[in-house]
Amino acid sequence: MEEQKKTPPPARSMVLVDAIVFFVALMLIAAFVMPQGKEFLAGVFAAAVQEASVPSPTPTATVTAQPTATPSPTVAPTPTPEPGDFSAAFEQAQLADGMDYVYECDDYKIGIDEVCVGDAVLLVADVYIRDIHVLKTAFAHDSFDNDSSKYENIIELCQDNNAMFAVSGDYVAIRTDGVVIRNGDLLRNSYSSDMCVLYVDGTMAVYEKREKTAAELNDGSVWQTWIFGPALLDDNGKSMEIENNLSRLNPRCAIGYYSPGHYCFVIVDGRQQYYSIGMTLTELSAYMESLGCKSAYNLDGGQTAQMVLDDGLVNQPTNGGRRVGDIIYLERMDNDE
Repeated sequence: MEEQKKTPPPARSMVLVDAIVFFVALMLIAAFVMPQGKEFLAGVFAAAVQEASVPSPTPTATVTAQPTATPSPTVAPTPTPEPGDFSAAFEQAQLADGMDYVYECDDYKIGIDEVCVGDAVLLVADVYIRDIHVLKTAFAHDSFDNDSSKYENIIELCQDNNAMFAVSGDYVAIRTDGVVIRNGDLLRNSYSSDMCVLYVDGTMAVYEKREKTAAELNDGSVWQTWIFGPALLDDNGKSMEIENNLSRLNPRCAIGYYSPGHYCFVIVDGRQQYYSIGMTLTELSAYMESLGCKSAYNLDGGQTAQMVLDDGLVNQPTNGGRRVGDIIYLERMDNDE
């Protein structure tokens, strides 16, 4: 037979419940009557209340550390060079190989070639300068517009001014006209037939009669002016047919402009039948274009046309040359001694 689980009779269950209730009641009475019981119940009650009042800790979210971005290197802005500072171009400048005379220092580079064009011998100086203030001018006996001391031997004038390189200038001392600015200073304010202007920013331009006034030029933007002439190239840097009373074959001196800080000086020897007969202005114009000059200007020629390097003449001036009124020069640096 299948065994069945017996259920306690109802009366017996009631007796068991009553016994339990009685026991609990007895314990409570004893707890309130006995001091130790009171302390026990108080501790149990306090523990229950404290457990109920303590909130469950909120789970802490795990924070994933983000990688720190590497800061980009700070690039210092390149300072804008001052007007007349050609340092960047100067550092890249290279003189042609095989030149007859070469001289370089921290402030300028000079390369001189002797070339033959037809029956003429030319001394062509390719010149780079670091700063416009390196290209200077000087007057005979350090005096402008002084009748008693207008002329000086070019070698002595170079030594007086510590010049490493020089060419004869425009002989302005024998004239009474022209806007004359030398080394930034206005020395004379008068109109002239034409004028070559070298600006502080290194550019060079040639102006016709009355095209520029001293008021326009004397604003700090001009470093040098020359007033011999004529212009050897047109506004587009092209050669020209030039006819005037100086256009026949002669010794010549000219300045040419390529770019700010880059110039050339050309001396043409002449009046020497078996050596060099000289050039006409038209021939010199064509030659300056062939060099690639953007602008070019004729300076005083004849016996005056001379070029000096390190206290010695580079060219062979006719009849040994003559005293000059001024020079365009590059000063010998301290480390040249």
